[in-house]
Amino acid sequence: MTALTACGPIFGVGFDYPNEPPVPPEGTVVAEAKGWDDDDPMRGREVVIDMGSAQEADLLDFYRERFPSAEGWVEGTAAPEDADWHLLCLVSHADDDFDEYVEIFPYDRDMYGHDFKSAAPGRYKVSISRLYAKLEEGKRTANRCGLASIWFPIDL
Repeated sequence: MTALTACGPIFGVGFDYPNEPPVPPEGTVVAEAKGWDDDDPMRGREVVIDMGSAQEADLLDFYRERFPSAEGWVEGTAAPEDADWHLLCLVSHADDDFDEYVEIFPYDRDMYGHDFKSAAPGRYKVSISRLYAKLEEGKRTANRCGLASIWFPIDL
């Protein structure tokens, strides 16, 4: 009998989950989740934050200060069909194995035709995800904003 061998790439994750997203002082976490996929691979954490009466601009400023361009974070881009609900995407290529994404979405409305349990005015979904380092034409890109969302629970 002949032994069977693998003929394709070996899938798996060579990195761990990131820390939970930091929370602004005026924010309260109302839901949290982990996201993962071993085939692609991806690891992430997300939280739904209630910002109360704070302004959306304050939330975005908070994350831009925590993940500054001086430390290698760059503005990423989402697919055109996702641009209307993607508030911020910051990307870091600091690790050799993965790209790290910090993303903010409004969580005050139904984006997908689902009834989100924790959706309400003044709420935002914030995620930090690590996606395998994908090269396009020999370069790492920042155009995969929103991709990690498919591996998080949809109904927080």
